[in-house]
Amino acid sequence: ALIVGLIILLTHYASLILIYLFKPIGKPIYFWTLILLIASYLISPSVSTGFVAMLDNLDSILSGATLVFLYFTPIKNKF
Repeated sequence: ALIVGLIILLTHYASLILIYLFKPIGKPIYFWTLILLIASYLISPSVSTGFVAMLDNLDSILSGATLVFLYFTPIKNKF
């Protein structure tokens, strides 16, 4: 399970680089790795502090904003 999680995480970071470089393959890779990260987070139990929960919420908001920008703004035409 740890190896699979690491592969998903590294693929997610690679997709962020591809998005930064405006490569078309980066959009679907980002979307699907984000879905897999959310699913893996929901499957496993976790305990966190208030600060970590706040950072997790901020990460979720920024990921959602990234998806909105990638699929619903004029930036989508650059890919």
